[in-house]
Amino acid sequence: MASILASGVPAGANDSIGHLSAGGITLARSADIEIRQEELRISMNEIRVRYRFFNKSDKAVDTLVAFPVPDLPSPSDVEFYTVPRPEHDNFLGFQTMVNGQSIDMRVERRAIALGVDHTDRLRELGLPLTPYAEATEEAIAALSPEVRHELAGLGVLREEEFSNALDGSMTIKHFPNWTMRSTYYWQQVFPSRNELLVEHRYVPSVGASAGTTIGSPDASPEMLAEYGRRYCLDDAFLSAAGRAQKSVQRREGATLMERRVAYILSTGAHWAGPIRDFRLIVDKGSDRNLVSLCGQNVKKISATSFEMRATDYWPEGNIELLILEPSEQ
Repeated sequence: MASILASGVPAGANDSIGHLSAGGITLARSADIEIRQEELRISMNEIRVRYRFFNKSDKAVDTLVAFPVPDLPSPSDVEFYTVPRPEHDNFLGFQTMVNGQSIDMRVERRAIALGVDHTDRLRELGLPLTPYAEATEEAIAALSPEVRHELAGLGVLREEEFSNALDGSMTIKHFPNWTMRSTYYWQQVFPSRNELLVEHRYVPSVGASAGTTIGSPDASPEMLAEYGRRYCLDDAFLSAAGRAQKSVQRREGATLMERRVAYILSTGAHWAGPIRDFRLIVDKGSDRNLVSLCGQNVKKISATSFEMRATDYWPEGNIELLILEPSEQ
């Protein structure tokens, strides 16, 4: 396992925004379909995956293919996540092509609160299912007080009390309190003894912190141990982060910021046998940024990109990127 980095630069950890982990497509386990090649490209702007499937059987395989989107919890004072397209049901901008042709996917969306499915009731009331959308808050505000009280009692809405700074009066406001669960899917025929090229792309949810203590004397051993486990921080990365901290400290108002991206790799483990040819390309965005992740035989291929290749590869776990980015000030 190794970390990878670029030319050094930025850090302290405070205001933090969480990220949602997505992955690749999946299908029912098949003894006939294998992945001959997978190319995975990860950056803060886009995740792109190209699969070359091969149906080694004498018959066509007709099966359901799905892309499980991460659950989207409602924002709160405790948790907040980056949502690339908060006003859209397709909040990651997910797109798929098969042999170069766009696929019209179906989507299943559900609204879950306290473990109970309230989708039908929300649709009956005309509420959008996307909890981060402004249109959702507006639709909630338009409900009658009785309906809002009903939904709050079911745990579907969250009640918060606000004080009026002018007269001290109290106002109760209601906010989404459900999780949107989504799955994109389509029916796909894998022709006998033939390859099928499937590509998909989406905008990742990128976690962020306004600063980081990595590379700073203030970094706690507990935090470094946790980050070391998740991102395989090594001495070279920590030294570069230390130099970056010193660099930003010389610039008034500048800081070293954290960016975090995760990809669920294990969704590719439903095929016949290992992936014959696996290629991962990570782009850290700028040659001033630092990046670390866990991987084998990672090598630099450009000023901002790193590559890992493997044959007969069994995907497991997550790929998690930690990017340290200097602020512009």
